[in-house]
Amino acid sequence: MTYKGVKTALPALFLSAALLFAAAIPALAAETTNPSPSPSESAKPNLTEDKEYIEFCEKNFNKGWNQIIGETLEKWSYKDTYVSMGYRNTVTGEERYLNPDMYIYAASVYKLPLNMYFAELVSEGYMTMDTMIGGFKYDLIQKLSLENSSNPLSEMLRRCFKDFEDYKNEICKYTCANAEEYKALPEEYFKKLEFTPRQMIRTLTVLYDNPAKFPDIIDHMLKAQQKEYFALMERRFPIAHKYGYFRTDKYVAVNDVGIVFMDEPILLAMFTKTGNAGVLGKYCVLMCNYTLRSTEMRKLQTAALDAATIYQKPEVKS
Repeated sequence: MTYKGVKTALPALFLSAALLFAAAIPALAAETTNPSPSPSESAKPNLTEDKEYIEFCEKNFNKGWNQIIGETLEKWSYKDTYVSMGYRNTVTGEERYLNPDMYIYAASVYKLPLNMYFAELVSEGYMTMDTMIGGFKYDLIQKLSLENSSNPLSEMLRRCFKDFEDYKNEICKYTCANAEEYKALPEEYFKKLEFTPRQMIRTLTVLYDNPAKFPDIIDHMLKAQQKEYFALMERRFPIAHKYGYFRTDKYVAVNDVGIVFMDEPILLAMFTKTGNAGVLGKYCVLMCNYTLRSTEMRKLQTAALDAATIYQKPEVKS
């Protein structure tokens, strides 16, 4: 199955031979319970001493995701028309969204699926990390694009496609879960640097479920902006993320997408139109606490069911 039958021939600055790459939609892999990397024992908080987690549980007793998000946005005096967000638990498959299909200018977030495309070419043998692109080895471009968010080097990768529409079409295999989602894409998707939280959760799912297909991507994301955006406040867990920031006189986009490596790793996406990076940091902490509570509740329920199991006595034959 292909989107438009597009096969990309990279220009001479990239490869001397034309590269044939079919833009087929891969099926999303099953959730993996052993992510790479996984949090170390020292990264696992003692919940009986975690005051912030305890406070979260007290305030949100018996509340679901939608109610927690709604009350939190009200507390932050944040209009839901200015923000979109996504959440996915990679172990349970729980997936939640606010404005899941709202397109917002992604800024540098686009560099994640862009680099996934080239990293996959490496894993499939079409190129290597030492392949020269515009005078630079791809491994250096990947590092600077994801860790330092280099615009010139990232644009160099994008120029390897025929045009912008071709680039957006090729990465649909990461942003769309199936052919139906692809067919439903608005024409504007192919014209603008905009994404939805649902599309980025799909992208993160592909990356998380198939890390070997995208060499070094997660490693670079784990080193990027570790005291900013999603990593602004959360110190308990490793965070692999790619931020996006863009500012004009009338518009400020501050976005982030990433993986938080907990016992039950979670995928997060958040796009905003108001330029408040603090909100992204708070959202990450909120979702970590939400996941910790969900995990503990399931453990308690399992223990209670095990304790309540009644074994019938074997019948005694007379």
